[in-house]
Amino acid sequence: LGYTQDSQRQLMRRVGIDDATWKSMVTMMFIATAVIILLLAVLMLRKLRAARPDPVTFGIQVEAGNHSQVRQWLAEGLDPDYFADRIGTGLMIAAWYGDFPMMQLFVARGADVNKANELGERAIMHAAWQGRDEAVRWLLARGARVNSDAMQWSALHYAAFAGHGTVATLLLERGADINA
Repeated sequence: LGYTQDSQRQLMRRVGIDDATWKSMVTMMFIATAVIILLLAVLMLRKLRAARPDPVTFGIQVEAGNHSQVRQWLAEGLDPDYFADRIGTGLMIAAWYGDFPMMQLFVARGADVNKANELGERAIMHAAWQGRDEAVRWLLARGARVNSDAMQWSALHYAAFAGHGTVATLLLERGADINA
């Protein structure tokens, strides 16, 4: 504010503040500022934690079809490719159950239709395993890959192994490699 050290000292003397008191005031202001910053950081962390359910709770709510809870988590910043404790992402679970509104919710929020879990499984494979031909069609329309990398099972393997001929035929019509 244009004050020099001399003018600050003169002002402090006029209002009766000595150097020791001034140093104490500056220290207390510094500590108060640090405490406020720390409290804001704690509040922000709590909000982030609230937006991130544990994997078990997440999986249960997606499996139960709790669209409002999932919508709230996503609105609070939950990664649309967040993994549950089993099956995989929310989109994979929704595909497993053929829950189109849930599938739409995840894809609208940016879920990757080709995201793989730790076993290399993708949403289309879960839909194929369960014989959800409409879910397979829906995923294909949104860019789901029909084939997998070499030496890995594909959605065709899942459909055939589980006895879902309609899904297997659909996948073959869409370019699934019968020799994979």
